[in-house]
Amino acid sequence: MSVVEGASQGRQSRHAFDVIVTPSQMEGQQGPKSPVVRRGSKVSTAAQASAKRRGAVQIGVVLTHCSFVFGAILLKSSMKGIDEVRGEVFSPLVYAFYREASAGPLLFLLSVMTVGYRLPLRKDAVSVFFLGFFMFVSQLLYIMGVDMAGVLMASCVQPSVPVFTVMIGVVLGVEKSSMRKVIGIMFAVVGAVSMVVGSVGGAEGGSGANLLLGDLCILVNALAMAAYYLLAKKLVAKYSAVHVAAWAYAVAATLMGVAAMLWTAPTDWVFPKSMVAPLIYWVLICSVGGYLAVTYAMNYLPASQVAAFQTLQPFVGAVLAVSLLNEKVNRYDLGAFGIVVGLLMVTRDER
Repeated sequence: MSVVEGASQGRQSRHAFDVIVTPSQMEGQQGPKSPVVRRGSKVSTAAQASAKRRGAVQIGVVLTHCSFVFGAILLKSSMKGIDEVRGEVFSPLVYAFYREASAGPLLFLLSVMTVGYRLPLRKDAVSVFFLGFFMFVSQLLYIMGVDMAGVLMASCVQPSVPVFTVMIGVVLGVEKSSMRKVIGIMFAVVGAVSMVVGSVGGAEGGSGANLLLGDLCILVNALAMAAYYLLAKKLVAKYSAVHVAAWAYAVAATLMGVAAMLWTAPTDWVFPKSMVAPLIYWVLICSVGGYLAVTYAMNYLPASQVAAFQTLQPFVGAVLAVSLLNEKVNRYDLGAFGIVVGLLMVTRDER
């Protein structure tokens, strides 16, 4: 009796937890092309392993966004050590260029050592360029926003990223929406907005037009980051995460270099000694580690879910700002509970 005949005759007597699984559905299995009866316990084990992998990826994304906030704190606090008497100035463009130019080769070397040398297909060249372009815009405007508007404002505007991601993704048909996901994101956004309202009056950035320009930079940064998530999701379906991250940084570093040559003065290249430590941190932790982790997460999580973790940034930013920058907590910081509730709803939605 063949496997197919046995499965057909035993269909009525099969227990409720027995299922038919084809070889293509069993990861790593190779067998006959006909359906094979597998016990439900094996399928359950595979599902548990997948759930554990997703959980580990989610933890990695959480740590990544925490590292971004700490990097912003380190960047802002290090600016106080700039010695203007010695001609030192902080140029966001120069700083961003050094970051891109350092992280790009490191990611390229990492990709060659781990998965080998590879270039994108010609039909994907445009997508790779725009992925790097969105990274360039996002990183440059974030640093400018931190400089002009402050850490809290930079962190608190980040919750707009998942909103942009869901909206753009649903319109383009590359993201699936659900009521749980939408409600979860709204919980997180409302909580983050509450923290914005409480922190805007005490932001440590500039004031007036300078502060408004900083807020605008951060908003465009968030929009560019949403576009990066959606485009990266498409590319990691074809290529490894480390290749995608390396290509994006190569494009971003080139664009940053062109911008630096066009819009900087010779005095802008006198790099402050106090900014060396945050630069090393941003290159190794935020750029190489952070963007690689976020891009890798696209293999297992929807882009909107990865973006939703950015709503953690106001909470983490408030904690670090209070502990390291001596900023004060107010009742609006209770919005952190909305962020936690929203993230729990979003992370439990697998679409």
